[in-house]
Amino acid sequence: GEVERACKLFRQSEIEDGLEPDVFMYCALLKVFRQAMTRKGGKSGRGYASSHSSSRKRSPLEGESQSENEVLLEKALGYVELMKEQGIVGDVVLYNCLLSTCGRADNLEKAEGFFWEMQTLGVQPNSKTYSILIQCCLSSKEGEKALDYFRDAREQKEVINAHIVAQAVQAHSMLKAGTEPEEALSEARRIYKELEIEGIVMDGVASASLVSLASDLGHHEIALEILNEISTSSVSRERIPPEPFAVAADMCAKQKNIEGAKWILRQIEENSNLFPNHELGSSLINAFSKAGDLVTSFEVLELLLSRECLPNSYSFSGLLYACAFSGLPVLALKLYELAKQMGAIPESESLYGVWCSSVLHAYLKTRREGHTAENGSDVYIQRISQDIDDRLQQYNGGSRAQRYHGDSSSKEEIVTGIKQIYREAIRKGYKPSVKVLDMMLECMCTDFYVERIQKATPDPRHEYAPSVDVSEGAGLFETGAFALFEEASEMGVLPPCVSQ
Repeated sequence: GEVERACKLFRQSEIEDGLEPDVFMYCALLKVFRQAMTRKGGKSGRGYASSHSSSRKRSPLEGESQSENEVLLEKALGYVELMKEQGIVGDVVLYNCLLSTCGRADNLEKAEGFFWEMQTLGVQPNSKTYSILIQCCLSSKEGEKALDYFRDAREQKEVINAHIVAQAVQAHSMLKAGTEPEEALSEARRIYKELEIEGIVMDGVASASLVSLASDLGHHEIALEILNEISTSSVSRERIPPEPFAVAADMCAKQKNIEGAKWILRQIEENSNLFPNHELGSSLINAFSKAGDLVTSFEVLELLLSRECLPNSYSFSGLLYACAFSGLPVLALKLYELAKQMGAIPESESLYGVWCSSVLHAYLKTRREGHTAENGSDVYIQRISQDIDDRLQQYNGGSRAQRYHGDSSSKEEIVTGIKQIYREAIRKGYKPSVKVLDMMLECMCTDFYVERIQKATPDPRHEYAPSVDVSEGAGLFETGAFALFEEASEMGVLPPCVSQ
């Protein structure tokens, strides 16, 4: 994306080296402009059809990037004019690159102009040309126009492919006001089935777009019906595509449709040729963990591992949430160790903060309620814990997570583990909220403080707030607890006067 350097090299090759620019050099230069737009926040135009990204609001920062992209586009088009003056006629590769560059700048009008220009010059559009142009229409929320170009593509020989089908399905979520959702969904399904009959091999992206459309239009039951049809028609394949199942699982998680999520899980278990991807695994775990179903959440984890799909950071987030919901701090700490060994530690500081908060909730739930779920005789939890221990031992011949036993004597070890997660989150750039600081402070208080809180007489002004005289605070907290306040002040989370 280094535009200035590329333009300088272009001029240098022509003036100093005596080279005559050709269509390949102009095409390469256009790619540099396009890449620069991507880096400045322009739309990439890649990925499968999902109206989630197209329906979100543009932030003010993206508006600024958009104006920069327009400047870059004008400069790029200046070189296109220079190419024409030199009598160079672009080929389909150059025009595809040119259309894509216009798309990155969200300039549908110019993209359409070059589409008709190339045909006037005798350059025939190919599958990629139509895909780029349809994506430009989708980026501009022009659903009808996208379908017009799709129909044009269907009239050409060997142009339609699964990716263009996915785009056409997505276009049905952007039709003009007055179009009934049922009508739009029915038309999209009709097109999909017609093209299947015509011999177009639908990939996971195309089938996922159909499930996504039904979900986005509010027809969640129909989305699962479509998924069932896709699953049935894909049985004969060597591998069933996981993408439509991932979209449906995400829908079930958002709609809190646990029965739907369990049906998807059964489909995976019954079809050995369905290998889950990260999106499918994390969405299923998210659905079950938010419902407080710890057992099924870990069944998904076992299934992922058995199908050679290592869980990612989002899958572990759901599992940690399940531990928090059930009050299982020891299991949460073991999961954290396993995530580190698998390389699934989150890159974003916000997600790291979610992990930290989940482990804190898991521990404080047991402390506030005066019991530890892990002390119970739940055979399944014990089996999960032992399985994680075994996996940790495979990675490094044992792990300190194995020192956690969940009884009262392990309190110091649990708190030490929580401190480590907190420290690592801070190093990643995480800025804790006041609520998280409050939980960390409660985590580091002594048992004497807990006794005082539990015995304190409630203040009638606050329904749940016990009355404790802070002037008698000696011995209530660990010495290291107060360093949290100083650190929070340095990060700007708390004003200095609070820590003082």
